[in-house]
Amino acid sequence: MHTTPSPRESASGPESDATTELQAEVARLRARNQALETQLQAAREELESFAYAVSHDLRSPLRHIVGHIELFRSHMQIDHDPKAVKYISTITDAGRRMGQMIDGLLAFSRLGRAPLADGMADCAALVAGARAALAEHTRERAIVWDIGPLPPVRGDTQLLADVWARLLENAVKFTRQQPLARIRVGAQPGDGGATVFFVCDNGAGFHSAQAHRLFGVFQRLHHARDFEGLGVGLALARRIVERHGGRMWADSTPGEGSCFYFSLPEAAPA
Repeated sequence: MHTTPSPRESASGPESDATTELQAEVARLRARNQALETQLQAAREELESFAYAVSHDLRSPLRHIVGHIELFRSHMQIDHDPKAVKYISTITDAGRRMGQMIDGLLAFSRLGRAPLADGMADCAALVAGARAALAEHTRERAIVWDIGPLPPVRGDTQLLADVWARLLENAVKFTRQQPLARIRVGAQPGDGGATVFFVCDNGAGFHSAQAHRLFGVFQRLHHARDFEGLGVGLALARRIVERHGGRMWADSTPGEGSCFYFSLPEAAPA
């Protein structure tokens, strides 16, 4: 006699087996992903510790080198020899630039070590402060600022102020060759309740395919003779945003300007 299988018996058929196998595979993938994230975090912390140690230990001997070069110049009284003065000046300038690079590397490594201060950051006030700090350098420039509404976010106010300062400084620098610079700042809703902020300009721009290089330490897309800098500012800005659980990216066209974006989540930083 034929009987209808019970729900318990039906649940043990091929479909149930496939579901169980799929769930097991998802669990394995999650575990693997978690292990990779743990390894990545450990590697990042090790790299930051190494960068901190190296940059910290290099500062003192470099100061001695630069200082003794100046003493050598004074002691040998070579100011009457143009070639000697040029050689000493070149060495001194290179030493000072190296010192700036070491300071930048040290600042970058410290970002991963210091705890975040949890609070509410007034982004409108941070942008106003960044603009005020640039006033001395932009007084003779023709710049149109378009500042949209900027909501407050939860995070470390001091570090987020640094992000805004670096992005606005970047926009001012790379619009220098424009007779009329246009810099637009604003915010828009992002995924998952996040807020996406942006700084756009009509400056030199770059190829978007190279955008990833902008956020590497000491990476530059323009020659130093055209635009000064060490290639540390954007790396620092992105690291700060990442510490807040967000991300930073850029879009650009050569000769038509650039837009830099960063997202900050609704939740408090870890």
